Amino acid sequence: MKKAFVKSGITAIALILAGTAYAKGKARPPKDVVSIETARNAATKSLQGKVQSEQLENEDGKWVYSFDLKSTGDSKVHEVQVDARTGKLLTTSAESDDEANENENEANETD
Repeated sequence: MKKAFVKSGITAIALILAGTAYAKGKARPPKDVVSIETARNAATKSLQGKVQSEQLENEDGKWVYSFDLKSTGDSKVHEVQVDARTGKLLTTSAESDDEANENENEANETD
């Protein structure tokens, strides 16, 4: 009986810790972020193209808007990241052909 009680207690603690870790991974964005329209404007100003996807995400503890833009210049998909708090451009990088194919497959799966 005592062993069962100890096992139940250990299991409960493990579940609580796992839930806390999960909750931290799913942190909510701060309230002082710029609008997605402002971030989108910054992204399309830096790279002319059509927005294929956009999202607000936490990358390494920093909140960013991430845009996939199909460039009108080279027809490649570029990932453009904008700081969610300041609205300033952070990075622009062209996706490799493998990444572009993977993203296209994911988009087709959700349709």
